[in-house]
Amino acid sequence: MTFRFLMTLALALGLTACSGTKGTNTADGNTADGNTDTQQGGDDDDNGGTPTGETGTGTHTGTGTGNFVPKHLVIEGSLVIDGPNQVLTTATDANSTAPLDSFIALVFGDDAWLNAQEDSSLVDDYCVFLMPLTNSALAAWLPAGAYYGVDFDSADSPVGNCGDATHPMDALFPGYTTTTGGGTTSTTLAGTIVEGLGPWGAGIGPTVSLDSAFAGSDLEGKVIGGLVNNSGFLDPTGGTNTSTAVGADVTAFNHYYAIPFALDDNFQTEYDAQNAPVLIDPAQVFDGTSIASGVYNFNDYFIWSFNI
Repeated sequence: MTFRFLMTLALALGLTACSGTKGTNTADGNTADGNTDTQQGGDDDDNGGTPTGETGTGTHTGTGTGNFVPKHLVIEGSLVIDGPNQVLTTATDANSTAPLDSFIALVFGDDAWLNAQEDSSLVDDYCVFLMPLTNSALAAWLPAGAYYGVDFDSADSPVGNCGDATHPMDALFPGYTTTTGGGTTSTTLAGTIVEGLGPWGAGIGPTVSLDSAFAGSDLEGKVIGGLVNNSGFLDPTGGTNTSTAVGADVTAFNHYYAIPFALDDNFQTEYDAQNAPVLIDPAQVFDGTSIASGVYNFNDYFIWSFNI
């Protein structure tokens, strides 16, 4: 799978986002540490540009001083959908040799990364925890009115570089056993994130109302609603179980937005005469029965920041 593709597409479209609002959550899942975690600001871009999970070299390359401390989190992902069969599929891109698959990505960054507007070149200042999505079965937690959504299958091993020698996660997830070899993700850390913050899943649905911070932006009229489901730690509406909240209210799709990129009959991304990626008109995404084939790149409105 590829992540650079998502960034390339959005840059070609010139899509940008704005600041969001503040709220509270318990995103680290650690109620004993006394921390109040906040969701503050908006994702500075709409690039969907989850980095490729480069492993660090052990040398801090960011603008800050000291070692990596994962203070901020951006959630990104993609659903690559075979519309006629209503299942996940693998797509190709004319401008890339890497296949396009479905995933949820958690991108943890430090202050230097955030201050540099999530600069993907600062490889020692962020890490990626990626959960592949391969199970096409419709998720049970989807609310009425949702278009499509799937669960992360725990049999699919997460990948990434969080927890390696350059990207320790102890400050956010105390108690896990980190590895000493660079480039190796701790299986204990994976269990902490997948099981402690899960179950995970992703879905798409109607945009009930675009977040007020985005009114008049170039996202307007081009996106649909998106959603990431977990056990409630990252639930912007409050409560202890996102499954319950989401299942009762389709307006939960307000929290994420999804950009629908078109696929042709061969499941290859489409480009126009100016070599810009073709978007699916939000009104054409769902006809009441089936979803249009596409790469549905979704992103959170917020950067989640932890009080550590």
